[in-house]
Amino acid sequence: NPRDEYSAFKEVDALCFVNGTSDVERLYQGTPLLQVWTSMQGIRLWLFGYEFPNTAIVMTEKTIYVIASPKKVKLLEEAKPRDGRMDWVFLEYTKANPSLNKVAFKKAVDGILNSKGGKNVGILPKEVLMGKFAMEWLDVFGDIEDRLLKVDVSPAVATLLAVKEEDELNATRTAAKLSSCMMRNCFANEMEEVLDEGKKVTHEAFSAKVDSALFHSKAAAKYKFPLDASSELIDWCYTPIIQSGGKYNLMASAVSNEEDLHAGTILCSLGVRYKSYCSNIGRTFLISPTKEQETNYKFLLTLQKKILDLIRPGAKFADVYSKALQYIRDERVDLEGHFVKSCGFAMGMEFRDSTRVISPKSTTVIKKDMVIGLSLGFNSLENPKAKSSAGKRYALLVIDTVIVTDNAPEIITSGCKSLDEMCFYFKDVEAAGNKPARDRESAPPAETSAPATRR
Repeated sequence: NPRDEYSAFKEVDALCFVNGTSDVERLYQGTPLLQVWTSMQGIRLWLFGYEFPNTAIVMTEKTIYVIASPKKVKLLEEAKPRDGRMDWVFLEYTKANPSLNKVAFKKAVDGILNSKGGKNVGILPKEVLMGKFAMEWLDVFGDIEDRLLKVDVSPAVATLLAVKEEDELNATRTAAKLSSCMMRNCFANEMEEVLDEGKKVTHEAFSAKVDSALFHSKAAAKYKFPLDASSELIDWCYTPIIQSGGKYNLMASAVSNEEDLHAGTILCSLGVRYKSYCSNIGRTFLISPTKEQETNYKFLLTLQKKILDLIRPGAKFADVYSKALQYIRDERVDLEGHFVKSCGFAMGMEFRDSTRVISPKSTTVIKKDMVIGLSLGFNSLENPKAKSSAGKRYALLVIDTVIVTDNAPEIITSGCKSLDEMCFYFKDVEAAGNKPARDRESAPPAETSAPATRR
């Protein structure tokens, strides 16, 4: 079928993936992902779960050329499949001998020209190549570049990486447990202390504190990390996002601003990576909420359940979004205009797969063992009963990481979500900003039914 999701691979005679100097800003670009998991002609090459900078892989119908430092070559030779289905050519790159490096690059380039067809080469066009290795490669590749037709294989690569194997799913589950621990045992506890003691802290400073807490020497014990999680394999997907005080951005690209944490509606989203696999969790904390705020939050949780029922293999991302929107129209039309423009995205080693977004225009089909960061929210809601101007506008957000199964999706982030967990009550804290509020009310206001403290 020439129109299937792998059609780009069928259009090329060779594939060319080059990774230059490692750069944190390039963390989620395609080639580092391929160097952790490369699949072609049914071959799967696992490279120890971490990135190999300064490495080039050229794949033709029958031969795979790998150019890397002598140490990496040795590791890769040990990792290569022994089934004999492909010929492997390992070429060493050394900084001390540019002339030999040129010979190595030329051998791989000749492999492209001598491949079946020898014209169409698959690349990842958005790659930004950096460093001496990349420049030397481009110098040699440039000699034949005008003789080739470059084909963007990014969508096919994304499809290749979308469905996870069991080892990948297990790493993602661990990442999700870590995210849940950081939300429940780090952020929520720190937030409660800030409000209890009437401390002043900016969103940005609070975010930095949570960020650094992940790497504390006693983090595993303090935040109750899974016992089998190795600290060396833990990292953030992004800097934690903390928002309050009437200014909210529910997009994944949001950042914490420099304004003080406001005791009204507080949003926090964070995501931990484990073995390079990403997770995401987002929660809304309601401080002395009104009955209407509680009702809206409970509807958001109901909406999440409805959407989870729609996430099944074979369903289209666009249909999930449209049915969610229709449910809002049927049940709470007043919230329709406040609903987010997309409901999340597929995840993996790449935090956000831009080709698989739960949005009105996405025709991507959901597959079993995909990982999805399900993100639901309502923004720019009004609270006329707020005692301060900063509390008059609020937002609601719930993010969970789920794994697609044949039945109901497996929710792998947990905790801090039910209404009684998310509501806090303090004496006059919303009216006076964050003044000392150690004497917590023993019961919620009469018009609410939530308990006075988080359980």
